[in-house]
Amino acid sequence: MRKRRGLVAGWVLLTGLALAAPAMAEEPAQPADTPSPTEEPAQPADTPPPAEEPAQPADTPPSAEEPAQPADTPPPAEEPVAELPPDPTREKMPFALYVEAAWGSGSADPYNTSIKASDLNAGHSTVEIVDASYGRAAIGWKLPRGKGDFRLNFQGFMEEEYEFRSVGATNRTADGSLVDSTSGLVPWWFIEINGGKLIATRLAPTWDSAADVAFGDMDGKPDFGSCAELPDGRFRCGEVTYDPSMPLKQITGSMPDDLQNRVDTYEIVYGREFGGRRYSSRWWAGLRYFEYEGNLLAGAWLNSNVTGLHYTDGSFLRLLNITQRTTGAGPVGSWEVDFNYFERALQLYLRGEAAFTLNNMEIDSGPFFQVKNVDAGLLMDDRMFKSQEKSSWQDRAEVGARLYLKNGMHFEVAYSITGFLDVALLPDLLQLGVTNEDPETFTQDLVIEALHVGAGFQF
Repeated sequence: MRKRRGLVAGWVLLTGLALAAPAMAEEPAQPADTPSPTEEPAQPADTPPPAEEPAQPADTPPSAEEPAQPADTPPPAEEPVAELPPDPTREKMPFALYVEAAWGSGSADPYNTSIKASDLNAGHSTVEIVDASYGRAAIGWKLPRGKGDFRLNFQGFMEEEYEFRSVGATNRTADGSLVDSTSGLVPWWFIEINGGKLIATRLAPTWDSAADVAFGDMDGKPDFGSCAELPDGRFRCGEVTYDPSMPLKQITGSMPDDLQNRVDTYEIVYGREFGGRRYSSRWWAGLRYFEYEGNLLAGAWLNSNVTGLHYTDGSFLRLLNITQRTTGAGPVGSWEVDFNYFERALQLYLRGEAAFTLNNMEIDSGPFFQVKNVDAGLLMDDRMFKSQEKSSWQDRAEVGARLYLKNGMHFEVAYSITGFLDVALLPDLLQLGVTNEDPETFTQDLVIEALHVGAGFQF
């Protein structure tokens, strides 16, 4: 009986342990230094105590898959990411303001202002702008996240000093001999303006008939050719000679220091930059409006009845002053290639620009007179005026260098050639004996070379 009771008690104990084992596995272990809120029931004397499980760290829940990390273990350090050096040409803040100014000087190619009265009388004249001021200003905004820039650009050229030369030529020498038409006309008047001082000289072209035999044509007509100075101080031009020591007339006087020629451009453009650290590029596109104003001098014959007389000598017969005004507007675009050095601190660049404009052109000579009858002293009032529309191109090439500072400031120096094509309108023919209200005209280009320095700041 006692043996059966022992078997029953052992079976009950084993069954209780089997039921209690899952519950013991799910219950979290208590910290080592924290007492259990309830005491474990005492185990029977003849039953060994269950094996204790290793305690988990106090602040880490047990995990059946991965071993828990110690509480004081720091997370693995991230590898530092290499940062590119700052680019001084990139934006510093959204809608950042940009300002720029440049100034310099240059000169322009000569204008051809020649006017002929007929095939037998012509004035060959040139006006050259030998000194001009150049200025440029820009203000704009840089858009955020590299979305480009908006700019308002202002550019201007203004004449400071000019030189003028004119030669009045006809088809007869001083003795009335007709010049060979194939050799060109014979000069009588030589006019020069330099530094505001005018010198006009009238020389007698003398035919050297002996030279007609020496040159071998023996056509009995003076031939005008290239000029060379003779040992006695005279000049020989083909078969025609001049003696500067014996002028028929010489006039000196004062003229304006400049003719107030100037051209201004106004642009609104949008542009973007792209490329790498060593080579980059940028483009601009927008609209341009421009104005050209000024005066151009010309010499002309005002009478053809008396050989060698009544050429505009700058005194009583003043030089013709052709007032110019041209305005136009149209699209403009530019492209720039940059070569960057020293982490973009130094930049060399090449830039090309082109604009296509529709122009309104006006000229006005102001009132002058022709000598209609020399013996009677009869004069005839005249005036040349014309207005026309014309399309033209304007181009520009520039090469230079920029130095960027870390505070957003940069400096530049550059050389440029700017061409305003077909910007000046000039009369080609002055018909004698009639008024010239609507003269025949031709166009001239204004080509300016300039060297400038400038500075800009990106806020």
